[in-house]
Amino acid sequence: MKFLGELQLSYPNHLCIEIDEFDCKIAWNDSQFYSNNLARWNAYINRLTLRRFVEEFSGEDSDLDEAPSVWLGEENTALLWEFVNGSVVELSDCRIALIPSMAIDTEAFYVPQEWVDIPELAANYYVAVQVLPDNEILRIWGFTTRESLKENGDYNESDRTYGIDRNSVIENIISLWVALELCPEPLPQLSPLPQLSAREIDRLLEILCKNREASPRLDVSFGQWGSFFSDFDRVNRLYHKRIERQRKSTQKKFAIRLSQWLSERMAEGWQTLESLSQNRHIGLVGVRSSPRFQPLKLHPETVVDLSQHIQNTLDKLGEEESCQNAIRVLGEMGAESVEAIELLSQIVRTAKDENTRWEAAFSLERIAPNHPAASVRRVKTIELTIQFSRRTVALIVCLMPRENRRVGIWLQVRSIDLNDRLPAGLCLTIYSESGQTKTAQCHGAEGETSELLQLRFQGEVGTRFQVALALGEKRVTEYSFLI
Repeated sequence: MKFLGELQLSYPNHLCIEIDEFDCKIAWNDSQFYSNNLARWNAYINRLTLRRFVEEFSGEDSDLDEAPSVWLGEENTALLWEFVNGSVVELSDCRIALIPSMAIDTEAFYVPQEWVDIPELAANYYVAVQVLPDNEILRIWGFTTRESLKENGDYNESDRTYGIDRNSVIENIISLWVALELCPEPLPQLSPLPQLSAREIDRLLEILCKNREASPRLDVSFGQWGSFFSDFDRVNRLYHKRIERQRKSTQKKFAIRLSQWLSERMAEGWQTLESLSQNRHIGLVGVRSSPRFQPLKLHPETVVDLSQHIQNTLDKLGEEESCQNAIRVLGEMGAESVEAIELLSQIVRTAKDENTRWEAAFSLERIAPNHPAASVRRVKTIELTIQFSRRTVALIVCLMPRENRRVGIWLQVRSIDLNDRLPAGLCLTIYSESGQTKTAQCHGAEGETSELLQLRFQGEVGTRFQVALALGEKRVTEYSFLI
């Protein structure tokens, strides 16, 4: 990279870390669950900085004996980006605050007051990072200590930051590693901030939710804000309260209309299972489509023989699996068969077993995709970051027309990596308009839940609902639907 080489020649003491388009895409996709554009952008540059910094000093080629860790954890740190710039890593029992900026001017280093004067957040060291996503570079251009910030910096009341001149910042990051090894800066011992009563906390929650266009950190005195912000449970409540209001205000505007999928058999921004399976590892064949599922062996000579087997086993206790397997095979060999199409459409309408209905709808989709009783299945691929490694899963939305303007909805989440297991802690949740929720969570144990998350329900045309996919406490993605 020409620009990287020029930058390293101009600033030999600075550390330049490369970023690529994929890094930026993942960081941006993971930074959407905030109440306003400023918070989203703040989360983006912080997430990009934090991930690349940890990755840079965690590999075999790292100059450090130990890898830095995210001090508060990824989930808690991500909550803070709704309100304040910066994050903290821990190394050699020291807290190192990473403060990114996209400013071209690096004549001064500005640190938000939260990282300096709140005892629970104060760090030993503060690192200045210039983010240049267009040039695919992070430039670490200096660091300082809390003592130096307080003694040599200027406090700006208007934005509550400490600013220190570039000449007072140590440029060579290697000096920080040496200091950590030989004589680390002690963690400051700060007096605790005043305690808040339960009534004051509730009052502040309401005040701090009013301004959703920017961070509310300047809307009350620093004493009030610092005391409130020092407790992560309160920060978590405030974050979700602000996001909930934002989610409700945008839900109707961006709802995906599922009834159009049934009538037009298309979905902008989503793809079919067939198109996905051409270049990704995915095994989706029917109701019993676990990667470990072995279909029953059937050897029908004709579609007529297969149809007869289905009719003999339909709705018989203990024969459900055999019947569903036969329905799946009929979908594979019954193309252009009027008899097969008629039988499958009848099963969708009248079968007592819900899995049998779905299997018939899936098979009908294969041989007669425009039939009014056929299912519609569309999929979105979602990138997950787990301890700075990446996994890919598929969110599948399955629709089955029912009587009286009702639609069956079946949501599935599956891995499309070579590893069939879903990551532990992955959670699929449906939110109804009335506030009710249904959740499926992967606990990482043996069995179906480690390979598949799924939820099923029925709804009338015109019903709204939301679907969220979360990993631990971190919401990964969210969609609003209108049946």
